Amino acid sequence: MKTKVVYLIFIIFFVSCSKKDNIVAIAEGIEISLDSVDITISKQIFKLRNKIIDMEIAKILIKKEADKNNLSIKELIQKQIKNKSKNISLLDIEKYVLDQNITDADTSNIISYLTTYYEKERQDEFVDSLKYIYQINIFIK
Repeated sequence: MKTKVVYLIFIIFFVSCSKKDNIVAIAEGIEISLDSVDITISKQIFKLRNKIIDMEIAKILIKKEADKNNLSIKELIQKQIKNKSKNISLLDIEKYVLDQNITDADTSNIISYLTTYYEKERQDEFVDSLKYIYQINIFIK
């Protein structure tokens, strides 16, 4: 009987200690556990892994397409992405300023941002079109 009580006290102590060790922060009385942090990290790693897989596939497909067309990667990007990206109009700039609620607009920065945004959009479209031409096998998602 005495041994069972000692074991029971030990188990209760161990469980309560491990629970407290699992708490990494308290915000407004709400405990944040290491487990919840680890779950969030795992989700972010999963998203990052998929993004990097997509980037690696894009590099391979762009290289293959450049080789097929006897172009350098830079030439292919110029031809298929930069030249085919949406041209930025004054209306685009005004819309962006209004949407972002910008009061002191630096037009050159906005143009630079929108140029990059539209080129990325066009690159995604181009790579998606290449995915139908070349064989792609993805084993995790």
